[in-house]
Amino acid sequence: MIAGALVLPVPARRLGTEPRATLVRVVAVVVLMGAIAGALAWFTLLSPFSLRRWELDDSTQILTVDQPTTYVVYEEGPGASTTVSPPLINVGVRSISNRRIATTNLVDDQGHSAVTYKTPWHEGRALVSFTIDKPGKYSVLTFPSAAAANTNAAGGGPSGSGAVLLDFAKLPKVALAPAGTPNVWGGIWGFVLLVVVPSLAGILLLAYAGQRWPSPARQPGAGWRERRRARRRLRSGSAGDPGGRGPLTPNRAGSPPGAGALASVATAPRP
Repeated sequence: MIAGALVLPVPARRLGTEPRATLVRVVAVVVLMGAIAGALAWFTLLSPFSLRRWELDDSTQILTVDQPTTYVVYEEGPGASTTVSPPLINVGVRSISNRRIATTNLVDDQGHSAVTYKTPWHEGRALVSFTIDKPGKYSVLTFPSAAAANTNAAGGGPSGSGAVLLDFAKLPKVALAPAGTPNVWGGIWGFVLLVVVPSLAGILLLAYAGQRWPSPARQPGAGWRERRRARRRLRSGSAGDPGGRGPLTPNRAGSPPGAGALASVATAPRP
């Protein structure tokens, strides 16, 4: 009769169920969720993507206000953030009852704007700000300034009329947003810090956890179900074979990494 003790090979690597592995994976998921939240906040609240825009030939915009708010009107187009010139857009604001709303000029006498922004998708400079103190509907009126007539003229009007035709395709767009939007986090570096860096950190943490604590399905050797059954037998001290040859005993020196889950390593001499 052949007798032998069934042994369990020692895994060459740490098991994925180790508490540290779970902790690292949880931290990675939380960081990735933070990156997703940062992307949503950047696109909808912080960046120029959240601004309301229209073409200059669409001269009247209706603004509905629910609570007292300060708004900023921007001149938007290629190179607008570095433009040093008088505004190309005049802005006026009136209530639905035709009450004039005061505006504050944000471009100084030298043509420098107090607020600018620049991303790969949008670029602009602030022209005026105004404060709405009562809820209601207001009209925002925008039209080309004298500077626009001098620099973007497409030709003269009918002979003797003295009118100047403007090429609206060359004029900047108009953008409107509450004061503070876009803010300091709304530029490209804000996107990097809020979205790119957390995304890379979460991915690297997941990759690190996968290499240091691989899941049981990736462990070398036999399947995880066989190893789990063997551990249960070891803990309970039950017999490992039908012949009653005694409990399983681990052999930490006999099985090289990657060996089978259960193996017979000793035989009794024949009588």
